Amino acid sequence: GAVLAVLLRGFGGLVGREIQPGRRLGSEFSDRAKRFGLGGIFHTDEMPGYGISEDETRRLKESVGASEEDAIVFAAGEREIVGKALEAVIFRAKEALRGVPEETRRALPDGTTAYMRPLPGAARMYPETDIPAVEITDELLRSIEIPELISDKRDRYVAEYGLNPQVAEEIARSKYVSVFEKALRVTDLPASVIAGTLTSTLVEIRREGVDTDNLQDDTLLELFKLLDAGKFAKEAIGLILKEAASDPSSDLTSIIERLGLGALGEDEIEEIIDEIIRSRMDFILKRGERAVGPLMGPVMERLRGRVDGRRVNEILKAKIEKVLEDSS
Repeated sequence: GAVLAVLLRGFGGLVGREIQPGRRLGSEFSDRAKRFGLGGIFHTDEMPGYGISEDETRRLKESVGASEEDAIVFAAGEREIVGKALEAVIFRAKEALRGVPEETRRALPDGTTAYMRPLPGAARMYPETDIPAVEITDELLRSIEIPELISDKRDRYVAEYGLNPQVAEEIARSKYVSVFEKALRVTDLPASVIAGTLTSTLVEIRREGVDTDNLQDDTLLELFKLLDAGKFAKEAIGLILKEAASDPSSDLTSIIERLGLGALGEDEIEEIIDEIIRSRMDFILKRGERAVGPLMGPVMERLRGRVDGRRVNEILKAKIEKVLEDSS
């Protein structure tokens, strides 16, 4: 703790002067000091008193070089609090030299008024003065959960999930960012598939007139879970989302069945591919391995998004290579 004092030149007799019934200029000083958590102040206009003798008062004045025309205000407590409180006293004393300060005052039961807060002004910015000061500790700061900056989130998506910067930026700013992060936690889907769905795919179907606001976060998350479980191929995402947005009351499993997008077994996939190969045999023999690309269109049209395109390409390529090998 500490005991600090300020010398107010020319204020001798003024600090103790009554300015309202039962209130003195010293009361105004005290009100300002109390805003910093101080219990109150002492001043030489009320001394000797409060257990302070004339000799102690004289020695105090001598120690700071005060004359009979001066006043001394002092206080005791934690050094930082006392220092700020006495700075407020000095500020109020300077205001007294200029006139009546611009401030908001509160009414007291006896009909007098006391300082409440300064008047707002264009050049005055200050914390809320009606609320007691709150100590900001290191522990409090550590306990505060600060949201991740969008730029940091974007960089993290690029580094952790391999997204390209543009997609990472879009998803970081998207209202579906929480769906993106949750889908990553509950599925093993590539981040690029999830991000692409929540950005590009939704934008595309919205441009087609689909009201994507009908798609709730839970619906989108369920879509990713079903895709991860192999219930449909990623090529069907757009079709399913269109139907879900048009019919929000239907569950996704029913929509997948209604659209005929249920996943096919390996035998069914190969049977469809074999059928297309047989019907295009002349084309395959003429084009060789270059027939794979052109045949992907009719194959995927038959499979209607029920099989992942990459898997279809692998099977088609292997079967065409076998045909070419057998024909040579």
